[in-house]
Amino acid sequence: MSPLLVTSEHTSYGATVVRITGDVDIASVSSLRSQLESDLFLSDGVYVFDLTAVSFLGSAGIRALADITTLLRKRGGHSAVVGNPSVRHILCAVGFDEELNLQRTVADAVLSLSQSFVRT
Repeated sequence: MSPLLVTSEHTSYGATVVRITGDVDIASVSSLRSQLESDLFLSDGVYVFDLTAVSFLGSAGIRALADITTLLRKRGGHSAVVGNPSVRHILCAVGFDEELNLQRTVADAVLSLSQSFVRT
């Protein structure tokens, strides 16, 4: 088991990158939700959730990400999720890749988010 760690960094390109590392499972999901909700305040910002260092992503973690991104959208924010190959495989297998705006890299995520602003 890898302990959950959540850090965030405001970038020069206007997005906040939230790096999530460790196991995201039933044992850690309440901590994840709490940290994301309090640290991000789920405002109208632009967020990239970087899961490239996640060692395990369970169904509780997937649901938490979906809930957080939905709440963020309702408050006027935009987000994308970046995952390592295992995380991408899981999210695609359960059909959450489009809902979460799944991307391969942080740069791809930022590009995707900037294009969404051009369309709206």
